[in-house]
Amino acid sequence: MKTLPSAIANYLIRFFYIQMFITLASLPILINWGLPFSVMSPIANLIFTPFLMAFLLLASLVFFFELLSLPNDWLTYLLEKIVSCWSSILSFHSPCWLVTFTKPSLIFFVLMLGATFFILHSKKIKTMVHAIWFFFLLFCAVIGYLTLQRPTQAVLRLPCNRGEITVFKKKSQTILVDPGYFGQSASTPSWIEYTLMPTLHQKLGSSQLDHVIAMQANIFTFEALQTLCKLIEIKNLYLVSWQGTGSKKLYREYRELKKIMQEKNIIMHRIGFNKKMMQLGIDLLEIIPLEQKLPYHEITFPALLIRTQVDNQEINIYSAKMKK
Repeated sequence: MKTLPSAIANYLIRFFYIQMFITLASLPILINWGLPFSVMSPIANLIFTPFLMAFLLLASLVFFFELLSLPNDWLTYLLEKIVSCWSSILSFHSPCWLVTFTKPSLIFFVLMLGATFFILHSKKIKTMVHAIWFFFLLFCAVIGYLTLQRPTQAVLRLPCNRGEITVFKKKSQTILVDPGYFGQSASTPSWIEYTLMPTLHQKLGSSQLDHVIAMQANIFTFEALQTLCKLIEIKNLYLVSWQGTGSKKLYREYRELKKIMQEKNIIMHRIGFNKKMMQLGIDLLEIIPLEQKLPYHEITFPALLIRTQVDNQEINIYSAKMKK
């Protein structure tokens, strides 16, 4: 008869054997779709499995007790406690647990999956413990290769509404510049979630934005920035300053944006009335206010020019509404 420590050890060995295989087999799908990989997924799955089993058992008992008209208040109470406990655990999540990688070649995916299934079916690997070690070594090699192939400098220009958003990477910093195209459509939050985010992961391997620069201000821009702040870790947000009295909805969306930024510890910088320079590696990024004023209903804000260099390529970005 197996002792309790032996049973727990066998359970953990089987769990990590399955977990390592699933992680390696699913990694190509996550990378290909531009989805992040959570470094905490093995621990989360280990904790989640008992909760799921308890939840399904209690939910089934509540269902059958209800059918038989038997008292089930105590079962409902236990079910609510399990859900509450799990929700509390989920509240500890952190964006820094999510890791993204640029999309490698198809040959890499084929070799990776081939090695994974070879370890799974090899007759020379006789125990699960040995297989776990081989899976772990393969996982380390894959992560090492994917980390090394991330670009250190790159420029992306993504079509958005009637213009394009520019994202560039310099050394270890990723910068997103919105000339004002976020604010041209109410559907921009969906574009951010289903187009921008996967593209950032696939092309740059970026799981955070160091600087986000919004060169124009309106209601749709604030709604888009709210979505962006929720979906990715942002360190600094630069928002153009305006003059005049806007609508109640404009200030309501602005207050909501500030609230989300405070919750996410994002630093806000107001730009537009003085020249601002940021040091990006050995180069500078300049935010230059221009003489032209841009209107939006009752408010106005200065036209801006963003100037920098990436990989010997000069980049000049003007406010979207500016008449050149």
